[in-house]
Amino acid sequence: MIKTSNVIKRLARLAGRLDEMGMISEADRIDTISKLLAPKEAWSRPVDSDDIDDGQFLNTVSFSGILKLSASQEIAEQAKRLSERLPDEAIMLGDDKLHVTLIHQSILKPYRKEIKRLFKEDKFPQFSSSIQLEDELIEKTDGDLGRKSWRLNVKSQVELQDYVNSVMELLGGDPNPENRIFHVTMANLTGNPGDSVA
Repeated sequence: MIKTSNVIKRLARLAGRLDEMGMISEADRIDTISKLLAPKEAWSRPVDSDDIDDGQFLNTVSFSGILKLSASQEIAEQAKRLSERLPDEAIMLGDDKLHVTLIHQSILKPYRKEIKRLFKEDKFPQFSSSIQLEDELIEKTDGDLGRKSWRLNVKSQVELQDYVNSVMELLGGDPNPENRIFHVTMANLTGNPGDSVA
């Protein structure tokens, strides 16, 4: 694999900044950067970690059945600060379990092989815009299953939806596959992420 040149990285950062300013959509940003690349050139991390401000995600998209955006240390620290608001019954999820689900596994099942191939070849587009969390703690309850979880919504819902739509377009699927409010679940009744309310 040919490494992305410094020029491409700078252009990718510029496109990310234009996206943040509302001057270009996430889908157009990804398309623009992709057109700048030489054949077999990848852009898995267009934003350097030095460029990331406090309270942002590290822009690491991964696939484990679901497509998810992993949380940075700053996000984990924000969750810990807000944990003082949690009721006694709430158990925090581990820092390594904090993430934003971008696309549910039920949507991605037909595309598993293609997604794995794109990740293996380092061709899966990463999300490079700044992501921050709201401060309002939201409690979700599923009485039938006896579950409760507490979460923080992401501020940049539109940018994440644009990214999801561009991924679905890349995979040949329909845009807007689910009516998702992007969030980070920070606690539930067991501390096991699988016991959270969807």
